[in-house]
Amino acid sequence: MERYWEANGVVTAPTAPSSSSGNYPTDGNVVSGESPSTPGAWWFHMVTEEIRAVLVAGGSTPDFTNVNQLLTAIKSLITSNSLSSIQTQALIEQYAGQAIQLTGSSNTFTGAVVPAITANASLGEPVTVFFPSAITAAATINLGGGVTALVDAQGNAFSTTNTVPSGNSIVQYNTVLSKFQVLGLGGIDQVARNSAAQALSLIGGSNFAATNWSVKQVGTNLMFSYSGANKAYLDTSGNMHLAGDVFINQTF
Repeated sequence: MERYWEANGVVTAPTAPSSSSGNYPTDGNVVSGESPSTPGAWWFHMVTEEIRAVLVAGGSTPDFTNVNQLLTAIKSLITSNSLSSIQTQALIEQYAGQAIQLTGSSNTFTGAVVPAITANASLGEPVTVFFPSAITAAATINLGGGVTALVDAQGNAFSTTNTVPSGNSIVQYNTVLSKFQVLGLGGIDQVARNSAAQALSLIGGSNFAATNWSVKQVGTNLMFSYSGANKAYLDTSGNMHLAGDVFINQTF
């Protein structure tokens, strides 16, 4: 299919009309005096160009002697878009399955995913990274999409009281914040945040003064202490182990 007129075609496209009578076409009615509809040059041009655009998008070269190009182009577009979606999903899953070894220190880290990215949003899903040193202050990370701020799961900057130990952690790019968030430590629930205030809020301990509590990682466990005394620890399976007496609906 291509622009074709048996006779009297011109080299300049018709100009779009400023208005349309709309509604539906009619053959007219001689008895009632109703005139038949006239499509006009613009209608023929509009329909031709709409179809022609699909052919070009589908990779075809318009040919007025070929009457099946529209079907071929539509099939090509469907196949191309489906394959693109499958490839994109496979790439996201591939990124999610990688363990990325980071380099750097002083809270500035660099790593690379395979295949390489130029935009952080390309990662899609959370990825596992290995921090060679602890995060103890405002930090950045560059996985190929440029130097980007690194924050905790609540969007807060890291500090001496809000840290991440060296080792594996799960990070994800937040497109709203335009920052990478540390969602949790490798093998440990997100509550493993070295900030007593945040940890207590996550486990519903708002009735306790955060200044009296401390939370720290001991081996692979998370230890909760009150005024220097160990009170409980959380293991990697999410089980809470309590030390000493347990009081129901009371303070201790």
